Amino acid sequence: MIRFRFLQLSDLHFGSPMASSKLMLPPEKLAQRHAEFEALVRSLPEMVATHKVDALLLPGDLWDHESFGSSGQLSQFRVLYNTLCQMEIPVVITPGNHDYYSTSSFYHPQVLALNDFPAWPSHITIFTSPRFESKDLPGWEGQVQLTGKAFFDNIEFYQDTGSARYERVLSGLEPNAPAEVLRILQFHGSRDDANRFEEKIAAPFSKQELLALNYDYAAVGHYHRYDTFTDSTDVVRGAYAGSPFARGMDETGERYGILGELIKDGTGLAEARIQPLVLDPRKIVHLSVQLGQIQSLEELQTQVIADLAMKAQPQDMVYLALQGRIPPGLAVDWEALEKSWGQSLFHLRLDHDQVTLSYDIQCFLEDPYSLEGRYIQAIQNAIATAPAEEKTILEQALYMGLDALTQREILVR
Repeated sequence: MIRFRFLQLSDLHFGSPMASSKLMLPPEKLAQRHAEFEALVRSLPEMVATHKVDALLLPGDLWDHESFGSSGQLSQFRVLYNTLCQMEIPVVITPGNHDYYSTSSFYHPQVLALNDFPAWPSHITIFTSPRFESKDLPGWEGQVQLTGKAFFDNIEFYQDTGSARYERVLSGLEPNAPAEVLRILQFHGSRDDANRFEEKIAAPFSKQELLALNYDYAAVGHYHRYDTFTDSTDVVRGAYAGSPFARGMDETGERYGILGELIKDGTGLAEARIQPLVLDPRKIVHLSVQLGQIQSLEELQTQVIADLAMKAQPQDMVYLALQGRIPPGLAVDWEALEKSWGQSLFHLRLDHDQVTLSYDIQCFLEDPYSLEGRYIQAIQNAIATAPAEEKTILEQALYMGLDALTQREILVR
């Protein structure tokens, strides 16, 4: 029987600036997040020791190739390099589309030498071919085989253009190890039906294509959300770990690595037991609040504070988007509110661009023959006789129509 424990991480994008996010972290908090990210990377040897894993699986995008070209980022690479070299277990890397393998990549031995880094040690296996190849895991020869491939560039396509022909990444692949060997597939790619933040794809595949290959487990990188691949009997056959650290608005919610165990007894598929492991103590919360019939600043405060208390923790970073209408005479100091609401959080960014002014309906009705007055009467008559599920739509139409009739500047600044 083979019992194999692993830690799976991907899509670190270590060294990325994190400054372009809509969160707009101030310099001191941005510096703190970079320090926390570095601390996470440095903690990996301790993490694998604590969880007693046999290997670290890294299916791509450990860094951004473009970022590490500058001397300022070289120190960041050194942190990652030293951490991986300190591991006392096998480390398996399949370069992705952002840390792709090339003659200018830090995966390449000549680039390491030019920057005064020793060669990658023997316990680190880096796949360097653009086509799948299989290798025995160091120390597990004849028991565990890894099949993987490397990206050679950072080509992504927008799938809605229909202008590109996509090579199915798993096309023609077949396991080549004996059935009693634990066979792990590791690569970086776009699952067709995954929940994506963007519609860009690279190395596409489907769940059905993956399951048909009959690997014991597939460690996949590229998408930044935790997601599992299960077969018709609900048995786990692979997973995306997602990204382990919250950097931008495509990484809301908990950030994970995967702690897994594969148990193989005979020639059948292994039993896979995996669990998401929270790695970032902070999370990004994207909170949208519909203001409803707000009539006062106190009501606005009460509603927002209640929603924040329900959805966010003090250590979190919140992007708060307000939507709705407020009375014309209500004076709001948005900058002061952002500061006040953010005092109980690590960070809060307030977006009030979709807050618009309400209207004095009675003022318009004083002239029932005006265009606005007639429009209001028509909508109010429709609301009075409409089914309950249509009333809200008609109420929205009332204000949208008034916006158009009065050509009001809809944003409140």
